[in-house]
Amino acid sequence: SDGRWATIKWVLASPVLPSEQAYVVLDLTVADGVHPGDEFTVYRPLTPSKVPGDPADPAIAIGRAQAIRVTPYGTTAIIVAQVQPAISVGSIVRVSAKMP
Repeated sequence: SDGRWATIKWVLASPVLPSEQAYVVLDLTVADGVHPGDEFTVYRPLTPSKVPGDPADPAIAIGRAQAIRVTPYGTTAIIVAQVQPAISVGSIVRVSAKMP
């Protein structure tokens, strides 16, 4: 719980719908405490309601990624699981598991 939040900044080869085994770059760095092997949950962001007074659509987990390489400039991760085909640049991620 309380893992750091980040966004997907780049997807290798810019596929229309990235899926499992796709490489992504996240805006988390070594300074954020990320290590190779850490896992991230990918979320579809919260969507505000179009009707005033109605509740917003919540953020929904759509996949998981695992850090492969962490540098002072960003983190390269690979998508290891996907529930919905909605992973894209700008998707939000959260650290959900840490390597010891």
